[in-house]
Amino acid sequence: MASRTNNGKAYLYDVKTLTEEHVLEGHENEVSKIVFDSWENNILTASADKTCRLWDVETGKCKQILEGHNDEIFSCAFNYDGDFIISASKDNFCKIWSSKDN
Repeated sequence: MASRTNNGKAYLYDVKTLTEEHVLEGHENEVSKIVFDSWENNILTASADKTCRLWDVETGKCKQILEGHNDEIFSCAFNYDGDFIISASKDNFCKIWSSKDN
């Protein structure tokens, strides 16, 4: 389970114990979206800081920073196989990224 904040952090919890496992820190602004990738055990966050970040669920470490939008990213998703990410921004663009570029 995960939660997001307006201070640039996201939190991962153990669903069995409801205890905090990891604090995902690195965004410079509000985290607007959190998506899980069950195939590779990754989590994806999108932010008003114009980036998406790919995190390892087990360690809480950032694996990849996706930069290139000119405005807030309000949505993101993995494709079915988990090897591509799509992000949508207020800059009126959607971008497709490889999640294997780490």
